[in-house]
Amino acid sequence: LEPTTMWWTCPKIKKYWTGIKNWIEDVMNCELEWKPELFLLGMIKKKFPPKDKYLIAHLLTAARIVLAQKWKEPTIPSTQTVINKMYECVEMERLTVKLNGKEDTDYYKIWEKWYNWMEHKNEGNGNINKFGELAGLKVNKGKTKLLVKNITNSKQKELEETMGLQIANKIKYLGIWIRAKTTMLWEDNYIKILEQIKKDLEIWSKMQISLLGRIATIKMNILPKVLYLFQTIPILTNKKFFTDLDRMTMKFIWLVSYLSTP
Repeated sequence: LEPTTMWWTCPKIKKYWTGIKNWIEDVMNCELEWKPELFLLGMIKKKFPPKDKYLIAHLLTAARIVLAQKWKEPTIPSTQTVINKMYECVEMERLTVKLNGKEDTDYYKIWEKWYNWMEHKNEGNGNINKFGELAGLKVNKGKTKLLVKNITNSKQKELEETMGLQIANKIKYLGIWIRAKTTMLWEDNYIKILEQIKKDLEIWSKMQISLLGRIATIKMNILPKVLYLFQTIPILTNKKFFTDLDRMTMKFIWLVSYLSTP
C-alpha cells in the first residue's frame, strides 16, 4: 500500500478510524464522510465553519501521529491517548498563534473542556456532593446511573469506581428511553408505545363506552402519548407504524373486527 492510503485501508487501523469518526460526529454534532484522507490532507468541505475545520484537523492529525507510533501493537491505542497527543498539537498551534500575533483562539475551548474533564474526572464526584450540600439535597447513588459513549470497558470500570455510580446500558428520562447508540431509539420507544397502546385499547374495547367517549379516549389518552414521542424523538418512521396505529384506533372507535386484518 502507498503511505498515503495505508492510513485508512490497513485492517489494523481501519476500525480505529471508524471510532474516531463517530467520536467527532458525536462531539461536534455533525456528519462526516468516510474519507479521513481528505481531512488529513487538509481538504475539508466548505460547509464546515473555519473553527470546526481546525478542530477536525487537529484531532485527525493527532490520531495519525499516535497510529504511526503504535499501529504494529496488537491493541488499538485508546481515545485518551489520541486526545493527549491532540492536546500537544493544540499547544504547539497556540504557540504559533501567539508568535504570529493572532488572538483568535476560540476553537481551542471545546478541546480544553474535554481534556480538563478527562484529567480531573475525580473531581466530578466532589462537585456532585458539594452541590448536594449547598442545595440541601442528597444524591441517591443507588438510583443515579451513568450513560457513557465511546469509552472502553476498562475506562468504564475506572469511571464507576471513581464516581461511585453504576453505568447503565439505557436510562429513562422524562418517559423516553435513551441509549448510547441512537439506532435503538426506534425499538426502545416507538415499538414499545405501539405495544402499550394495543394492550390499552384491547382492555377499553371490552368496556361499555359510547362512540363519543371512545373518540374522547383517543384524543385525551392516545394522541398526547404519540405526539410527545414525535416531539422528543424526531426520527424517521416507516409507514407501517402509522398504518398499525390507524388500524388500532379505528377498530377501537367503530368496534369493527375486520379492521384488524391486513
